Amino acid sequence: LNEWLTDQVSIELKIPANKLEEDIAFQEYGVDSVILAQLVKRLEQQIPDVSISPMVILEYPNISMLSKYLQEHYQEALSSVLQEYQGNHVWISQGKATAALPMNQAGSVNDPGSPGDARLAHKILSKDPVAGANGNYDHVPIAVIGMACHFPDAPDLATFWENLKQGHDSIREVPSERWNTSVYYAAGGKQRGKSVSKWGGFLEDITGFDPGYFGISPDLAGLIDPLERQWLEVSAEAMADAGYSKSDIWGKRVGVYAGSRSGSFQEKVSEVHKDMLAGIGQNFITAHLAHIYNLHGPNMVVDTACSSSLTAIDLAVKALRSGQADFALAGGVDILLDEKLYVLLSNAEVLSPDGRSKTFDQDANGTGLGEGCGVL
Repeated sequence: LNEWLTDQVSIELKIPANKLEEDIAFQEYGVDSVILAQLVKRLEQQIPDVSISPMVILEYPNISMLSKYLQEHYQEALSSVLQEYQGNHVWISQGKATAALPMNQAGSVNDPGSPGDARLAHKILSKDPVAGANGNYDHVPIAVIGMACHFPDAPDLATFWENLKQGHDSIREVPSERWNTSVYYAAGGKQRGKSVSKWGGFLEDITGFDPGYFGISPDLAGLIDPLERQWLEVSAEAMADAGYSKSDIWGKRVGVYAGSRSGSFQEKVSEVHKDMLAGIGQNFITAHLAHIYNLHGPNMVVDTACSSSLTAIDLAVKALRSGQADFALAGGVDILLDEKLYVLLSNAEVLSPDGRSKTFDQDANGTGLGEGCGVL
């Protein structure tokens, strides 16, 4: 059984069998949770009529422990598999090392596929007993395998985490290039057409963008809403954090879900370009990314006010569990380009005069505003 299991692990991890040690944790070989989920799927395919929870790999994280688990729970089903394995497997030379690949019914070697295909082929929900008998996938675990962010005073995850640990305050006065506080700010009370606050959380640079990376012409790049530029960049960073390249996800069933709202960038554009619609329409935020990467899963922009990002992530999880997508990008983005939201919330007596939300605090005095982008 250990030998057979070592061969299965060898195929999925793309590591020669004689390089694998039974007591070394799978993660020590540098693999991620997606490949481990694919290993579970392979075991289900090889052992007839069994369903194995992806959590098993976490609870039994090496060949020795996993072998004992399989022996204890699937001894009868394994007996026929091991009998066939002993008389019907072929050894493939890989330089000085050899790895065992099972033969299919036609007598040829099963091809494990390319690394990118193998990682994306998995569906965590496939046969998990937790899912229930009638297609109820509500409790199937979903793996978050990458993330990225652009937040005030935090151009990346590491800085954001450090800011959280230090209790860093990123609220500042509205940058002059956004809106004129001398015109639209009035301290001390509600005035028509004025904001009670001139503070918020702002990104340092919303104009910097590498259009060439996304295959966008320089003349069109300046006509793309900074909000959409942020979504493109942070989505690419999240995919890189997960270990995926553009070629890995090209043409795959990848869903894209963004929590966002209609901005005012269109009002600031004086030029006309035949392709500018894709850069100024709210509904194109996710569609543009899907087009650039040739993604074949669902894509949508969600606006449920303050819960937009959470709703987008919830929709992505449901798409993964239902099988609509094999992989998903989800999160939210917002940019405060002008004074309009400040004035609107001030007139509604919602905006915090000092620009800070103090949730459940006796000093709470309204909502503070901020901008940024985060993608899982």
